[in-house]
Amino acid sequence: MATEKVGTRISIEHIDPLAASTRSVWAEELLANELSRRGLSAVSAENADLRIIQLDLSDERASALRQQWQARFGASLADSAESFVMAREGATVLVVAADRRGYGYALTELYDIVRYAEDPFAELRSLRTYLERPANPARSITRLFTSETIDRGWFHDHAFWDAYLSELAVQRFNRFSLGLGTGYDYLIDRKVVDNYLCFAYPFLVSVPGYEEVEAVGVSAQERAANLAMLNYIGQEATRRGIEFGLGLWNHAYRYDPTADTEQFPIRGLDATNHAEYARDGLAELMRACPDIRRLTFRVHFEGGVPEPTQDFWRVVLSGVKGNSQLLELDMHAKGVSDELLEVALGVGAPVVLSTKYWGEHMGLPYHQAAIRERERIGGRAATAKALGEPLEVGPNAGTSGRRITGTETMRRRSFTRYGYADFVRSERPFGIMHRVWPGTQRLLLWGDPSLAAGYGRLGSFGGAQGVEWFEPLSFMGKKGSAALGLDSPRSGRELYADDSLDAAASDWRKFAYYYRLLGRAAYNPDLDPGEWRRYLRATYGSAAEHAESALAAASRILPLLTVVHAPSTACNVYWPEMLDPTPLVARSTPVENHYADFGGSANSDFDMTPPYAFGNVSPLDPQLFYSPDEYAADVIAGTRQGKYSPIEVAGWLETLAATALDELAKAVKVAEPSAPVFQILVADVQIHAHIGRYYAAMFRAAFAYALREARGSAALQEALEHHRTARAAWAATAEVADEVYQPDLPFGRTHYARGTWASRLEAIDQSLAGLEAALAEHGKDVGASADRPVVPPAEQQPKPGARHQPPGRFVPGEALALEWCLEDDVAVAEVRLHFRTVNQALTYDTLVMDGGGRTFRAEIPAEHTRTGYPLQYYFEVVAPPAAWQYPGLQPELANQPYYVVHADEATAWGAV
Repeated sequence: MATEKVGTRISIEHIDPLAASTRSVWAEELLANELSRRGLSAVSAENADLRIIQLDLSDERASALRQQWQARFGASLADSAESFVMAREGATVLVVAADRRGYGYALTELYDIVRYAEDPFAELRSLRTYLERPANPARSITRLFTSETIDRGWFHDHAFWDAYLSELAVQRFNRFSLGLGTGYDYLIDRKVVDNYLCFAYPFLVSVPGYEEVEAVGVSAQERAANLAMLNYIGQEATRRGIEFGLGLWNHAYRYDPTADTEQFPIRGLDATNHAEYARDGLAELMRACPDIRRLTFRVHFEGGVPEPTQDFWRVVLSGVKGNSQLLELDMHAKGVSDELLEVALGVGAPVVLSTKYWGEHMGLPYHQAAIRERERIGGRAATAKALGEPLEVGPNAGTSGRRITGTETMRRRSFTRYGYADFVRSERPFGIMHRVWPGTQRLLLWGDPSLAAGYGRLGSFGGAQGVEWFEPLSFMGKKGSAALGLDSPRSGRELYADDSLDAAASDWRKFAYYYRLLGRAAYNPDLDPGEWRRYLRATYGSAAEHAESALAAASRILPLLTVVHAPSTACNVYWPEMLDPTPLVARSTPVENHYADFGGSANSDFDMTPPYAFGNVSPLDPQLFYSPDEYAADVIAGTRQGKYSPIEVAGWLETLAATALDELAKAVKVAEPSAPVFQILVADVQIHAHIGRYYAAMFRAAFAYALREARGSAALQEALEHHRTARAAWAATAEVADEVYQPDLPFGRTHYARGTWASRLEAIDQSLAGLEAALAEHGKDVGASADRPVVPPAEQQPKPGARHQPPGRFVPGEALALEWCLEDDVAVAEVRLHFRTVNQALTYDTLVMDGGGRTFRAEIPAEHTRTGYPLQYYFEVVAPPAAWQYPGLQPELANQPYYVVHADEATAWGAV
């Protein structure tokens, strides 16, 4: 009879009175199965070489661990949801936790160690002490169903859900939302075809009293199978300690009243029974799927009804009024009004507004110091203001040029479009959740521990519950693009020309490092590096150290770019990872819109203030960053603000790209180059780096071009050289991508939402030709100032050291005194204090601080401290020809570059 090898026997125990409701049975099973897979037998306690014991909080042996945890956090472990302490005492690992999730996180951490360790038993015998508490109560992932041909496969795949939900739980995500109906925008999209699960109820349930309502083409058996699958997802999420949410992003049963084009038309509904059917359908869906604990709704006009929408939602939400199953009602914050809030609060469940973290993109971890003027005052108002024209009063203009109605609230509250808006009041009857949309990147690997920690630290900004992330590959096949332009419809999320690469990194598995960093850093921004490095060692072997550094540098490029260059905040149009280039020379005539019949835009012009040129593109944070045109205007005028310039940003991008490529070269020297996962890393890091080099050169080109009137053809010639450098960088991107990626990666039906990197070269060449024509037209005359350097000397001056202690609180109704102290010998002309309440609908006030030499003082007036909002502020230091902002961004770009102060000293979010 075979006997177990000594040193391989491990017991997983729980000591009574640990309640069954507190244990994570799923995590125990996961750990036991992994121990078996790695050759470590799960045995009873008396035969074990190592015991893993889960202790109840009341157990005497837990006392020392509880005290250790309390000394660290200054709170009671019993009152700290999802928290745990885990420590090794000789051949015993002791676990004490606040609740079932806490025990689950401890056991899944052991599972993760066993999964990746070279010698699992040795790793467990040398286990460090864990004192863990979540920084953000909510850590969520949304997965979207937007394509009938692509998404039906994974939706009905039990094995997919088993593995995917397990990975989310191991990485400490505690919420998962399945999003339906996000692929289209009501009153904008026309001639919709792929509407599967868009108006979800008739695809999932038969609603009593509405037997005539159906999704044509969906049989009763298919509907039942869809519901069974939804139940499976909810049950398996719940079993893993994940709250299951359903996002019902669309309530239009028909998108285009003039075109009956839907593949699965909804019959039996009209304006007389629409709201009532949705009410009863929602109630039936909740009854039929008891694991749905959270509901997300898009409540402005794009979600399915003309504005004002509160009358519709008053009827619909009455279907869940008083429903104890519902733990949270989440409203997408865009367009939310006081009337809608009143309706939602009347349901009886906690209400949360989910804001857009950085528009529909992934920016740096801090929250915008200011939003674009197009969002703050509205697009038409911003354009009129920029052109010095009176604002035409009338209906809003749709993206295809048609005048559309039903958007009244969005016009009035346009500042809610892409940010936290005016919702961050100190006292409010609703919660906040920040949602990161997938516009910035969808395809490339991402993994930067520093930025991930930044998102974790700043995810609670505004007193928010945390962060929800749209997963990578979101919107693949959107708007029917999975079938357009292809020999046959796509049936999956394959990315690569080589099947072996897809096999090694299919779907979410490619992005395992992304999930690991974001989930764990949202739980603990100060997570131990071993928690991510064990994965890297198992994945990249001896190249792990350099792979980490290469990918970290590469992963900062696109979030930085998103912050400083935003031709559109809409992910439908702007995709920085695979850009639709804005030309350097402004378009003289409108571009023909080939997508107007479908509600699409020709390009990003609709979301820009003219002129439509690269140098005029607004940063997504225009308070802290210059556009190229704005910077050039200041240089010509001989002035300087403390904003970061496009030349500084170009330098950052070049440094990040060089670091990524240098570290990648080191990784290549020691790696197994034929491994598919390493081939993917090599390609994606190179693509990131070349994109960074492209934009760095374009920022330099745009700045030089903006100096053309002041400095003559020399500026145009310099712009041309930089533009050619940019073109070469993008060609290098295309060359790398063509080796590995498929030639058409569809995320929409427009040219700028599909294709590949090579398909963007034509537009880049057109921009280059426009600049060449401008140079030829200008002639070769050189203005008198052309011999002056294009980059002003201020760019080379280092930022002087300074000191500021933010006050612990402000007293409502009293002025707030601030002091800023210079620590270096720099001749400072003045120090300006910029401040406002934490309300993106407002602009900043500015005061020139009193003082001189090294110490400067100012007071924020009393009227700003009695608004019911916290305050935020920063300093601008002017020492001609230079200027800087404080606190500003640190080299890793992961911090908050302004200060926040509250009336309540106990409120900690926003601390620097």
